Amino acid sequence: MIYRNIIFDLCGPLIKIDVNLINQALHQFGLPSAQGYDELHEAGLIKQYDRGLITPAEFAAEACKVWHYELPCDLLWEAWNKVVYDFDVRHVQTVMDLRKRGVKTFLLSNSDVVNAEYFCRYMDQRAGMAFSKLGFDQLFFSCTIHSRKPDVETFEKVLQLGGMRPDETLLIDDSRKNCLGAAKTGMQVHYLADGEEIEDVVKRDWFEVC
Repeated sequence: MIYRNIIFDLCGPLIKIDVNLINQALHQFGLPSAQGYDELHEAGLIKQYDRGLITPAEFAAEACKVWHYELPCDLLWEAWNKVVYDFDVRHVQTVMDLRKRGVKTFLLSNSDVVNAEYFCRYMDQRAGMAFSKLGFDQLFFSCTIHSRKPDVETFEKVLQLGGMRPDETLLIDDSRKNCLGAAKTGMQVHYLADGEEIEDVVKRDWFEVC
């Protein structure tokens, strides 16, 4: 199969995250509950915030109401960004090599504005270059396109904004639900299984790029 466009999921395929690290940090910063993130998810706040439907200030205020605890905003955001714990710098060369071969590369992530900004800084610092800008044609975050995976409309919107034909586009994602949603648009998908890296995908015999 020949691909002109590759859409990378950010969290999992590129950077490694663990929401339990948020829970731990919130608890260390004084939140009585050890499941702070989970409580916000159950309250529906995470999806609203990821979609950019509420501002960081509104999210922080609502979070404190859910917790019945006033946590200073600076500590909330510090805890929020603890979610990321690794970025394999091999991915930088892999993505840059694809671009040299004429492939358009994109990022698509369910991320709020605070995490999105931090994730880019984190990758850039680890890469020692402006990887988030030089490595991708466009970055699509749910907070800016106001739509989340695995909704089909999210993938349709990204295809349109990126000027991509679905039959020439591959999504690499570590969520089966996201892959199923993307496949409904006609694009090709690869589910990145546990222990598999993006390098394993692009080096396979069946994988060709223009």
